[in-house]
Amino acid sequence: MLFRARLQNVLQRKLLQEQAGTALEAFNEVEKIADDLRLVILPIGAALSAETEYDRLIARIVAEAQRICNADAGALYLAQDDGLLHFAFLRVESLDFTYQSQPGGAELLDPIPLIDPATGQPAYDDLPVYVALTGDSVNLTDTRGGRFDLGRLDTLDHKAGYHPEKMLAVPLRSGQIVGALILADSRHPLNHQIVEFDAYHQQVAESLASQAAVVLNNRLLSERQAQLMRYKRELEIGREIQLSFLPADLPAPPGWEL
Repeated sequence: MLFRARLQNVLQRKLLQEQAGTALEAFNEVEKIADDLRLVILPIGAALSAETEYDRLIARIVAEAQRICNADAGALYLAQDDGLLHFAFLRVESLDFTYQSQPGGAELLDPIPLIDPATGQPAYDDLPVYVALTGDSVNLTDTRGGRFDLGRLDTLDHKAGYHPEKMLAVPLRSGQIVGALILADSRHPLNHQIVEFDAYHQQVAESLASQAAVVLNNRLLSERQAQLMRYKRELEIGREIQLSFLPADLPAPPGWEL
C-alpha cells in the first residue's frame, strides 16, 4: 500500500514536471513570436513602406519572408484587373535563380484564372487562388499529392529546374490587393536539411504578408490617384486649347449682330 502511494506520488510529480515543461515551451514560443513581431516584422513593414521602387519592393517582400522562414524558395502571385492571378516574382536560393515579371514581357508561368471558366466558380483547385480568395493559409508537408492541382510545379521544374518538396502559402489581402506569398523547402539552420514549416513560420509569414499587402495596396492607390490627376490635367489642357480657338473679343461688323 505504501509502495503504491509512493509510486503514484512519483508518477504525479513526473506528470506535473512534463506539463510544466510543455507550458514553458509554449510560453517561450509565444514570447519569441511576440519579440519577432516587435523587433523584426514591424521594422520590416516600415522598411517596405519606405521602398519607392516597385520591383525592389516585390523582391524585398519575398526575400524577407525567405529569410525569416529559412525558405530555399519564395514566390509572389498578384491578381490584376484582368481577373487573373499573375506570377510576379520567384527566387530560388539554391539555384541562384531570380525571376521578376515585366510589363508586356513573357511570364515564367501562365496566369491562373480566379474564376474557373468551365464552372463559373472560384478556381479553388489551384493553391495560389485558394489562398488569395479565401484568406486561409495552407501548409503542405508533401507536394506530391493532396487536394490541390500542383501541375504548374512540373512547368516550374522544366523552366527553372526546381521542384519543391514542402510549401507554405499565405494570403496577401488588403483593399484591392489580392495575392499569395508562396514559400518552399524550409531548411534547418544547422544541417540545412529540408524540414516542415511549423506554426511559428506560418505566423510570422502571415504577419509579413499582411503588412506587405497594405504597402502594395497603398502604392496602388497612390498610382491610381496620380493617374487620375494626369487625366484631369490633360482635360484641363484640352479645355484651354479649345478656348484658345475663340477670339478674345467678338467682332462687330456693320449690319451684323453676334
